[in-house]
Amino acid sequence: MVRAMLIARLAILLILLAFAHPSSASDATDSFQTRLTEARSLYRLTTSGLRAGKVEDAEASLRRLIELWTGITTTFRTSPPGPFRRVMMFADTLDGTGARLALAAESLSQGQNDQALETLLPLKRDWVMLRRTAGLYGLVECLDEATDALEVMMAYKKTPPDLTRAEVRGDVLSRAAVYRWALKRCE
Repeated sequence: MVRAMLIARLAILLILLAFAHPSSASDATDSFQTRLTEARSLYRLTTSGLRAGKVEDAEASLRRLIELWTGITTTFRTSPPGPFRRVMMFADTLDGTGARLALAAESLSQGQNDQALETLLPLKRDWVMLRRTAGLYGLVECLDEATDALEVMMAYKKTPPDLTRAEVRGDVLSRAAVYRWALKRCE
């Protein structure tokens, strides 16, 4: 069922991309954003497949991701869309992602599934940082920011704070305030 839904979504995306003519900066930005969203979806399928031991599914989604990313790189490398023009490392990010995808595919072909997963994991953060640097902020970026704030709080899970000390209470309160602020941005 999930596979059928993915195929249907991919078919719709391909139809939309076939009829899309990014003639303006807004259209180009929308086209890039749509493709990046599809890349995120394929990334999740690939990494989830690797974690679950479904190597064939992971390989299939990785192949589709590589094809998609090749198209993104070909279309936008020399002509970044609107807000991405001010991102100094835009072309390097596109090339770096392509290199990571190729390395992960090579690792998978050699049966090194854990290595492939490890190679892919930084892509999520790279794509979030790419959008943030371009001044785009959405739910994905918000959740990433909230997760970072929560990780700081999780240090107290390993070593419970001594709340009898004023400076520790202040530290806990300030970390909680940062986490609260990050969550409020998600609204």
